[in-house]
Amino acid sequence: MKLNFDKQVELNVPTEKVWDILAHNYENVGEWATIIPESAPRKEHGKLVGRMCSSTYGDVREMITHWDEENLTYSYEADGLPSMFKSGKNIWKIEPINEQRSRVKMTLRMEMNPLPGLFMGWMIKSKMGKDLDGFMEDLRHFAEKGTPHPKKLKSVEKWKKYKAGKAA
Repeated sequence: MKLNFDKQVELNVPTEKVWDILAHNYENVGEWATIIPESAPRKEHGKLVGRMCSSTYGDVREMITHWDEENLTYSYEADGLPSMFKSGKNIWKIEPINEQRSRVKMTLRMEMNPLPGLFMGWMIKSKMGKDLDGFMEDLRHFAEKGTPHPKKLKSVEKWKKYKAGKAA
């Protein structure tokens, strides 16, 4: 089953600030995104090539496949996904609306493995759609206010308890 998501959000901040959050601090998404409790850089020969994220769906490894500073766009593919997923690719584009406003566009394409897709695909698609809306809300809050959304802060406490229980 294929899962296609096209999301966008308008932010009351200049494009340079949004690009800094999404691109120059790409590996730090876990600092502000509720659905990503932790993230870390993946480097080869000292150069950033992707990131590793813990998510509400499981751990994900991403590799950057395209990076264009001039046109404020980049993409990455998952080369490590939870077992229910077959593949995933995401494209980000930041556009200026005016000097103080920006538009962020995200195009996510995922494919589920047949068995879970057949039975759970509709549930996963609905949940992912809501989670991605929340992700865009988290981005808006972080970009405009400079702090993680209150729901992110609450989720961090849950994550710490989960990790402590898993370690025990």
